[in-house]
Amino acid sequence: MEALLISDQPLAQLRMRSMLRALDRNATLCEAQDMAQAMGMLCGDHRFGFIVLDLDTRGTRPLMNTALLRDLWPSLPLLVLSSKASESTLAQAVDLGAMGHLPKSADTASFVEAFTSVLAGRPFPSALKLAA
Repeated sequence: MEALLISDQPLAQLRMRSMLRALDRNATLCEAQDMAQAMGMLCGDHRFGFIVLDLDTRGTRPLMNTALLRDLWPSLPLLVLSSKASESTLAQAVDLGAMGHLPKSADTASFVEAFTSVLAGRPFPSALKLAA
């Protein structure tokens, strides 16, 4: 399985890689530092199982990027990751098509639950809480 993380934060990249490996030992995490790099990867030969968009990435417009990813790749599950985004921003990301939100402080079990849920086509429970 291959996943795409859009984040410019090395600690987030390292953590996501270890969380993904907890789900699948053979998993590969591709890392894009920004949306331009992510778009190149998404248009390339990769077969991503899902995308994780870090809303804290410098120089990005998180809600615009959420909508763009959803419009261009509607069948590809999308999770958002953040430590700083407001609850209203997170709710808007879910309204725009993200299947859930993961705080960067979440434990391994929460990451594995989120990955498992989105790969099965189910929203991650945090999305349901935010949308309520």
